[in-house]
Amino acid sequence: MAIDAVGGALVCACLAVGAWFALGPPRQAAAELRAHRDEAIRLDDEVSQMRATLLAAQERRQAARQRVESLGALPRRMKVEHDLNTIAELARDHNLSLSHVEPVATTDYPGVREARYTIRGTGRFPDWMAFLHAFEAGRFWADITNLDIGPPRGTRTAPDADPETTLTVSFYAATDPGGPAEEEATNP
Repeated sequence: MAIDAVGGALVCACLAVGAWFALGPPRQAAAELRAHRDEAIRLDDEVSQMRATLLAAQERRQAARQRVESLGALPRRMKVEHDLNTIAELARDHNLSLSHVEPVATTDYPGVREARYTIRGTGRFPDWMAFLHAFEAGRFWADITNLDIGPPRGTRTAPDADPETTLTVSFYAATDPGGPAEEEATNP
């Protein structure tokens, strides 16, 4: 009888332990474990996407850095005469007639020198637009800082005369903190 009682107690204990594992805290822990596993998988996916985004951003940054380096640095010397000749060639190539080139001012800024010139000429509006587009594509450190397209100067001009255009072109060069940039001869 004692053996039957011990066996019955063991069976009851096994049933109690089985019920506890089936319905109790381990089942709840398994559900939490699945939720945490799903969250870990989702976070791994997010990290993978972030790494891909980071790599793409690093590639774009490197491409931008290479583009900036390929554009070159601000020159140490202004090549005003050469650049004015290039501008005159661009004007001729676009059927424009330049009549006047005049230095306006030279200004020193920290690390940069700017030399401004006024250029006057005549030509049709579409030709000026093509010239401006070619100027933008030019490989020199100059910028058009002012543009004025107006009626031809003079009192006896034909009604179909081309308008006169005045450009202010600024040329740039790098300077040392202790001294100005060098400027080549400026006889346009």
